[in-house]
Amino acid sequence: MRPGKILLDYLQGKRKKYQKPISYFLIWTGIYILVHNMIANHYHLSELNFVQPGLREHASLLLRRHFTLFLIPIIFGASLLIYYILAKPKFNYIEILTLSVYGGGTYFMMLFVSDILLGAIFKVNILSTGVFLWQAILSALYNFWNSFDFFKRVHVRFLWLRLISVAVLVAIIGWAMLEYLPMAWVSLVK
Repeated sequence: MRPGKILLDYLQGKRKKYQKPISYFLIWTGIYILVHNMIANHYHLSELNFVQPGLREHASLLLRRHFTLFLIPIIFGASLLIYYILAKPKFNYIEILTLSVYGGGTYFMMLFVSDILLGAIFKVNILSTGVFLWQAILSALYNFWNSFDFFKRVHVRFLWLRLISVAVLVAIIGWAMLEYLPMAWVSLVK
């Protein structure tokens, strides 16, 4: 399968056979949340085992419970980076945002499959840091392959340099947002 061709077809107006980006994102997000919570509840997985949870532990719990809300600003930010570094002037920001929303939906599809395999079949604690890192690596590899295939098809100059730059910047900014936005939220609510 060539994900770049699918994305390019969608941007070129060949949309009848494809799910709309927002509904694709919401459907896979909903399915993931339902399955993730069912697995966590079925195996009585605990999110916090601290006697006196501090700011970082409360922020971690908030992030795990409301991950989708924290992913949305990352999608907008990643789209902006992709637009300025890879896509401009061939595509506009809304087109890149649309592709990123598709990527977000696919990310939740991968999380769903990962939770089924690891949590339901192999009985691994899906709330562990190791599983979170595994899912982040899986997502990064898919996004890199997807972006490479798409931008290679539209003949972007210096593709590898630009692609690696975007990957590094998105990873750093995404990590910082996932690390500090929940702590800021917990601090403001207290």
